[in-house]
Amino acid sequence: MFRKSLFLLFLFIHLFGFSQLSEANKAQLRTELANHVNELRISLGLPALIEHDVLQKAAYLHSTYMAKYDMLSHDEKKGSLATPAKRVRKSGSKDFEIIGENILYSEKQEFPLRKKEVAELAKKMFMQWKKSPGHYANMIDPEYVYGDFGFKTQSKKKIVYATQVFGKLGVRIEGQLSNNAFGLRAQQQDCDGLFKNLVNILTNVCNSVVIEDGQAKLYYHDLAYFKRIFSGPKDGLAVDLITKEQLECGQPNQLDLSPVYDGVLIQPRYRKELLDSNEALSEYRLIANLGKIPESFNHKKYLPSIVVIKNGLKCKYLVPANAPSKNYELRPFDPVPYDPKNVSLIHKGVIASEELHYNFKTNIITPINYPKIREKGTGKVHSINIVSYSSIEGDSLKNISLHESRGETIKRHLTGQLKTKGIPITIETYENWAKMYFQLNYLFADSLTLIPKRELRDLIAAGDTTLYWDSLLFDQRKSTANINYYGEISTSTSLKAKTELSLRTALATGNWNLANKAMYEMYKVESIDPELLLSGYVFDAFKAHPELVQNAAALLSRCYDHDIYKSAEFINSWLQREKDLSPTALSNLLHLYALTGVKLLKTWDISAKRLSNVLHPTKVERLIHENIPPELMLNIQLTFLQYYGHTNDAPGINKSFNFIVEYFTDANLPIEDTKNLVKFFNKWSRYDLTNKFLIPMFDADKLDTEATFILAHTLTKYNLSTDEPKYIAIHEKAAELDREQWCQWINEEFQILRNHKIKRAFCALCD
Repeated sequence: MFRKSLFLLFLFIHLFGFSQLSEANKAQLRTELANHVNELRISLGLPALIEHDVLQKAAYLHSTYMAKYDMLSHDEKKGSLATPAKRVRKSGSKDFEIIGENILYSEKQEFPLRKKEVAELAKKMFMQWKKSPGHYANMIDPEYVYGDFGFKTQSKKKIVYATQVFGKLGVRIEGQLSNNAFGLRAQQQDCDGLFKNLVNILTNVCNSVVIEDGQAKLYYHDLAYFKRIFSGPKDGLAVDLITKEQLECGQPNQLDLSPVYDGVLIQPRYRKELLDSNEALSEYRLIANLGKIPESFNHKKYLPSIVVIKNGLKCKYLVPANAPSKNYELRPFDPVPYDPKNVSLIHKGVIASEELHYNFKTNIITPINYPKIREKGTGKVHSINIVSYSSIEGDSLKNISLHESRGETIKRHLTGQLKTKGIPITIETYENWAKMYFQLNYLFADSLTLIPKRELRDLIAAGDTTLYWDSLLFDQRKSTANINYYGEISTSTSLKAKTELSLRTALATGNWNLANKAMYEMYKVESIDPELLLSGYVFDAFKAHPELVQNAAALLSRCYDHDIYKSAEFINSWLQREKDLSPTALSNLLHLYALTGVKLLKTWDISAKRLSNVLHPTKVERLIHENIPPELMLNIQLTFLQYYGHTNDAPGINKSFNFIVEYFTDANLPIEDTKNLVKFFNKWSRYDLTNKFLIPMFDADKLDTEATFILAHTLTKYNLSTDEPKYIAIHEKAAELDREQWCQWINEEFQILRNHKIKRAFCALCD
């Protein structure tokens, strides 16, 4: 039994003990490699690297990971060990300011190794790193003070994974406002997981800190997102002030070795204090005080960094930076007007119209005042169009009697004032529910549009005071009359005059083919008359007759901003009657919506908010049909997105944004369109998408100067601490394309100099 155990022990040692590096091999390999690296540094006038147990532990940790998964990578799956910096912290030190890493795997080895073979292996490893530009740059980097190695054998393949970790310790910054960082302690690992899919938003929050009147303030446009990110009572922010002196050329960077701050920390502010100090007038915004700037900073050049606090612990350190951004402009889209064939414009008919207004008190058929006819006696009357209304309160049968009687009253007034014998007079009468629903949407009382009409009447009759009903009902009773005057124009008169006469005449006589012909030709005219299109019976016809919508929407899209209220009213009038419209009419209507919506969202005063609610995306979506042109659909989603952004509707934002990204993903865009697109991504905090679009173009050398700078800015904002060769290469390219612009940018946002490779380039290139 004893002999059998001894045999098994011998077999174990033979198979496993001699199939990998021994501890003596590792010690020799560490020494040999350190000698090679330091000889190289000394030959270049650089100091030798100093061994450090924490760096050795971090190096061994990563070599073990690579050997386990047989994979050469600087990244690890586990969040707390994902990067070289996290592995150094995990290995026992938070005092390193900068950290770098070299990795490799060897050729197959024949174990056990003798001393001579270990020396040869060390020489080969060193040459592997020396021949690799990125690894070589790390070995000769003057910023690094410490360096150490870790090794692990991959037993099946008999190869050795090696890691060298470099580092530089921080310093102690004078002038701290607290000896213990106000009791704030660092969390053991970066806490991205606590923010789930809100890391982009968090980056944007911390880029919204400004210094004004000696105070650090947070200006953030989305209070709802802020509350989601900082959800607990011990969640908050602290400002860390970094001076230009800490990052000057000619000296190592002076960043504090504290695990909490790098400069001078201002007292943390937590959720309740931040929300209680909100100075924003808008219910959607946040303007919060983050603390007073110490007087000692009055004559210094400094920038704020942000310590993010979660559950009472510092979990992220963010360095604000700027990235170019703007909203994407609507894509060009031409509405399609309808051309009735075999219809010609006319040269005699309604040459002018006069609109009269009649106001009525409740239950009264006589107007408060009779309007004066200004054009009386100036021309022959062609026709008269009367539209009279009752408000919606009361009994529906009584209301029919009221609006019909009001129409007759208006007719008697006009026939008593004008020569109307043989003149056609049309009277249209309505219980004005269309106006009622528009008013309710306008006043954010949307819920009342969903209840039965009888219940709404009862609510008003019961004396409800939630809205100023008297004013709304008075407005519903406003009635109009249009006196159309006859005239003729010569056949050589301008196209503009012919179209206007033909349109007036067609609408006065109910000739929809002629009306469409007039509008079709009018669409071609360089300048159109918005007053005509928005006048009483013309505008009322546009809202009432589906045959006119296609051309009316096309025309109104050319003058939508003349009266934004009426543009919204026209669109709203068809939101419940979309089945009456052709696909082309719907497309033209949606184009008008996009123009009108963007105009409203740029203004966003109280009136614009109300009109935008009338045209809320959930109401407009019913107009969308399956044959809608892609560029128009894009414009609609761009408009939806801006609306959802104003109202902090996260699901709506995601839905529209996903459509926009999908639209552009496979598009082969010109560089100007690409730049506009990525600025749009940045506007919505989707820096990851900017990088996704631009980095492949950078690799293919397809970026111009502006696009290269956009990418450099975005990468800096999204992850300033990155030390990836790609990040450095993009900065180098930007400096090559426009050195003056690059130097000015780095000088202004000097915290970029935290990256010692960029600092070295800046100090060499810039004055």
